[in-house]
Amino acid sequence: MTYEGMFVRHPGIHKGTVLWLHGLGEDLALLPRLLQMAVPDSIRIVAPQAPIRAVTCLQGKDQRSWTDCFRRDAELDMEDNHKLSKEARIACDLIHSYLDHETRSIDSSKIVLAGSGQGAAMAICAG
Repeated sequence: MTYEGMFVRHPGIHKGTVLWLHGLGEDLALLPRLLQMAVPDSIRIVAPQAPIRAVTCLQGKDQRSWTDCFRRDAELDMEDNHKLSKEARIACDLIHSYLDHETRSIDSSKIVLAGSGQGAAMAICAG
């Protein structure tokens, strides 16, 4: 698996893995430094980046986002619901591919899937 566009800390022999999903509009500029300070050295960190896409709730501005986002009070039609469901399935499939890759080197009970903001929601969705 190619880890292009991601941050990965390889501690060699590791005792666990944290798969971290960032929030809407975040990238890997500061995240690696924060994760390295918070996570013990014996833990592998994998932090993929969401694709850049137009985000509806931000007036179509291009941001890193796991799926499109709408305002909380927005009334979604069937097309919007279908689009979000499809995007969420694609993102969950991608997350599961990262998890599957990690289980080749460590037991799944030692993998933590976590995130912030939209990344936390995707972790729950994929979990």
